[in-house]
Amino acid sequence: MHKGDEPCRIIAHSWALMSIKIRIAVADAGRTGEVRFWGEIANTPDAVASMLRKLGGRHPRMHFVYEAGPCGYGLHRQITATQHHCEVVSPAQTPRKPGDRIKTDRRDAIILARLSRAGELTSVWVPDTIHEAMRDLIRLRQAMVKDLRAARQRTKSFLLRHGRVFKGTSQRHLPKAPPGSAATESGSAIKALHIRRSRLRSRVT
Repeated sequence: MHKGDEPCRIIAHSWALMSIKIRIAVADAGRTGEVRFWGEIANTPDAVASMLRKLGGRHPRMHFVYEAGPCGYGLHRQITATQHHCEVVSPAQTPRKPGDRIKTDRRDAIILARLSRAGELTSVWVPDTIHEAMRDLIRLRQAMVKDLRAARQRTKSFLLRHGRVFKGTSQRHLPKAPPGSAATESGSAIKALHIRRSRLRSRVT
């Protein structure tokens, strides 16, 4: 690839609790190309579309990179729909200098731009919408299993404080108690969690 054919690299960096903003750095093509902070935009489809139009007027071929995180893959899909390349990379495998503890979104964006141009970042697999929906269901089922386990433990502890024993794993094993009591409410919670878990299990199998 000739130097003149190399794409300008744009790094969009969105960070955890700062997800309402995207910090952007630009690394020009070539080893000696300039790396600079471009600015920040709102993390909304309209703001991203506006940024793509502005940068696309100067750089017809762009390579976008951002770290995987809680914001998902919507940004990746929006960028690739405009025929630009977008790479999602693993933050755990991003090279860090030993002892470098100064961390800002602006600085991280510039570092990512430089590392991307040097080919030192590790990409992650980006799921399509169907795979992502299935992932969400599996995570929800896992969370439901944890909630059910915690509800059983709370119920066992409550009954032990009152000299009673919860010998089973579902509502039918609870000692009889008057309506509206804490024991009855605990049993209802366990029953509801069982129903939700069964429903989720049927959707992911």
